[in-house]
Amino acid sequence: MFPRRPMIGFVAVAAIILTGLSCAGRQSHATHDEIVAASTRFAEALSRGDTLAIARSYTADAEWYPPEAPVVKGGMQIARAWQSRVGVARRHRIDVAEVVETRNRAEEIGRFAVSADDGSVVAAAKYLVVWVRDSDGDWKRQRDFFNWDIPPKAP
Repeated sequence: MFPRRPMIGFVAVAAIILTGLSCAGRQSHATHDEIVAASTRFAEALSRGDTLAIARSYTADAEWYPPEAPVVKGGMQIARAWQSRVGVARRHRIDVAEVVETRNRAEEIGRFAVSADDGSVVAAAKYLVVWVRDSDGDWKRQRDFFNWDIPPKAP
């Protein structure tokens, strides 16, 4: 028979480990709300054609992975690439499905749609964004992946 004390210690350690594992990669309400707010500001900047605001939403080493195209690096280059793909003066709408946070990183999964002035959908896609918290505590887009459901028509 094993002494009772070591078993209690083992159970306590196992409980702590399992609790830690179950909390890893979970979404906090604060982070979810911060990411949704940042994504909403991003969509609004796209709608306004605000290249500077779009660029500022990315980290210095950001990478954008558009479908069937080379990787675009750097905030300003990504902002210009977004505008060349979906244009300006259109309504960009996001639907955040999930946010998972691990320390100073978060992953956002969702869908977006681009509508013309008359409300018709001109492009739609599903996406994954990897966010990192910068030294000021702001969330920035570090990696941005998407795939078209409805690709925009070439101009």
